[in-house]
Amino acid sequence: MKMLLIAWMVLSTSCSIYAQNITGYVYEVNTTDTIALSGALVQWKGTSTAALSGEDGRYELSFHHHLPHGLVASFAGYSTQTIQITEATTAPVNFYLQAGTNIDAVTVEGSELASDIDPFAAQKLEVLSANELLKAACCNLSESFENNATIDVSFNDAVTGSKQITLLGLDGTYTQFNWENMPLIRGLGEYYGLNFVPGTAIESIQIGKGAGSVINGYESMAGQINVELQKPDTMDKLYLNGYQNVRGRTELNIQSGQSLNPQWSTGLFVHGNLRSAEQDGNDDTFLDMTKGGQINVFNRWKYVGKNNLRSQFGAKYLYDEQIGGQLQFDKDQAGTSTAYGTFIQSHRAEAFAKTGLIFPEQPYKSVGLIINASRHTQEGFYGNQAMQSSQNSLYANLIGQTVIENSNHTVKYGGNFQYDDIEEQFIETTARREVSVPGAFLEYNYNNQKNINLIAGFRGDYLNVTQSFELSPRIHLKWTTDQENSLRLSAGRGFRVPTLFADNPNVLVSSRSVIYGDLPNIEQSWNYGANLTRYFQIGQSAGTFSTDFYRTVFQEQLVADRFSNAQEVRFNRLEGDSYSNSFQAQVSIEPAQRLEIRAAYKRDDVKQSIQGEVIERELVPKHRGLLNFGYALPFNRMTFDVTGQYVGEQRLPATAIHPNAFENAAYSDDYFRMIAQVSRKIRDWEVYVGGENLTNFKQENPIIGANDPFGVDFDASVVWAPIQGPNIYGGFRYRIKQEQNEK
Repeated sequence: MKMLLIAWMVLSTSCSIYAQNITGYVYEVNTTDTIALSGALVQWKGTSTAALSGEDGRYELSFHHHLPHGLVASFAGYSTQTIQITEATTAPVNFYLQAGTNIDAVTVEGSELASDIDPFAAQKLEVLSANELLKAACCNLSESFENNATIDVSFNDAVTGSKQITLLGLDGTYTQFNWENMPLIRGLGEYYGLNFVPGTAIESIQIGKGAGSVINGYESMAGQINVELQKPDTMDKLYLNGYQNVRGRTELNIQSGQSLNPQWSTGLFVHGNLRSAEQDGNDDTFLDMTKGGQINVFNRWKYVGKNNLRSQFGAKYLYDEQIGGQLQFDKDQAGTSTAYGTFIQSHRAEAFAKTGLIFPEQPYKSVGLIINASRHTQEGFYGNQAMQSSQNSLYANLIGQTVIENSNHTVKYGGNFQYDDIEEQFIETTARREVSVPGAFLEYNYNNQKNINLIAGFRGDYLNVTQSFELSPRIHLKWTTDQENSLRLSAGRGFRVPTLFADNPNVLVSSRSVIYGDLPNIEQSWNYGANLTRYFQIGQSAGTFSTDFYRTVFQEQLVADRFSNAQEVRFNRLEGDSYSNSFQAQVSIEPAQRLEIRAAYKRDDVKQSIQGEVIERELVPKHRGLLNFGYALPFNRMTFDVTGQYVGEQRLPATAIHPNAFENAAYSDDYFRMIAQVSRKIRDWEVYVGGENLTNFKQENPIIGANDPFGVDFDASVVWAPIQGPNIYGGFRYRIKQEQNEK
């Protein structure tokens, strides 16, 4: 802590102060006159910071902390104009919009940090931009966090290929996953949901720590991740992406956006991948990577009416097949003891609609409705045991917004409804839950546009499974001490309904007997957090320093005990303490033009009561570190990225009852992992080549009892490091922009 304070003081001595606000006017341009536009939206590109123009067309908002940065003006039925702001200025910045016409944006070469903290949000929100996602191949959502220190991604086991994230040292089940504020990964989606979102479809990702806004629901316990996908009116007219690695994985993405007229636009996303190679690097007879494939299709539409009505709707369909296990396993042998294998087929269909209305006479008032429905089925075999699951879900959210006296006081209110019908059948167990949760919320935001931004929210939900009314208060406070320093505080309650096997998928690839005790109907926790963020400038170098601490305390929790007996896993209700303490410090800086350096350290202290003893949670590294270097030639003709990751030791589950040949140590080794990528742009084409796990650190023999997979000692769930050596890949990107993108 002393060193952090010293670092903070050093950074404080070398900073420049930007002007307080940027101002200007938004005008309508026609053949005869220039008219002020009232209610136009002026927004810093890629952030939630925005202002509406007044009756005289005037707007005012705070400067972005990193310049140059794009400032965007838009109005329903008019062109969108982007002006690149290169430096703080007191001169007015004016926009001129034409009805149904595209205006070229004023473009100036500049750069912004690919990953940064939203300087205006009351909650700490880390934004991963499109530039960040291009630093790695990012074939899917699970690979979009390779250069990020906040989110950790790991395999659930050594057989099925399913992955999970951790945030604040807690499993991803405690993180609310949304796409454009609609449910993304819930229930059965926790098995392979991270693989179901193609990386090329992602526009940006927002990561929030702690309890999130009450508007989006009750499930944000450790944090929330919101994924913004490409929009029909701004995405490329044609985008092609191809990928191939040395391990036999082939991917192709085709995306197309079309603005049909000033009101209507549509986007089509098609993704396919194939994994056909069979590799066994450690000669344990098991595949190092699953075989199979995926087809993923998504079509979305957007409507912007002249009457301030805006709407989006669309549909998705996905088929995914995963084949793992021994080399000699064939999916036609699924369910037999000829060879051990896993064969999982997933079908998912989803439809959504979002409609919003801004009142012309009162542009500060709006109302919006979000509806999302999905069906997810999953069936297959784990060894000789059949598994069959299904989930039907419906989500609806009605949101109203208004102001009290002036725009410094904003109120959002409404109600939402979440319905899930989940059934899981495995071995001789059938677990079914039909969960219906209607709820209402109220959120007040005070922002004096100077140094205080307060969000206080309250929601109430009725759960049919407990026949109880659950209250969730949440508060976020941002205090800007000066133009460079911000202090954020947060507190809030969250809860969720657990799903037995989806929350604990590694149980399915183990011979451990499953013992059921007293199971909780819900899991609930309180989260408290504090964050200090400093934006600094040393000479011409802009940077961000952030440090935070978050504590999560559980009142109720589903406990999977894999410590008491090496041949059992016991599910029980929490009796005693369960908590997570997470500390993180990170600095991002551009020491030279187009050179970005990011360094981070994280410590997670996660403990849980097992059989009356408070012990460390398994497979959670206490210490993590990250160092990233990114450099680009002028106009991004070539980009170079190198990332090193340090992963500390992890507590391992009990294996003491196994024969000595299968007995693990109490803790894993620590290790260092490196990834790198180089890309080259040639007009509309871009080619890239990269490598993962270039340090070639591998967990030796990740499968316990691999020589007898149907025996009592078999366990493929203890994975704490990569199980594959270096992976070299290459690919291409080709794009043709829509006319309105050529600004």
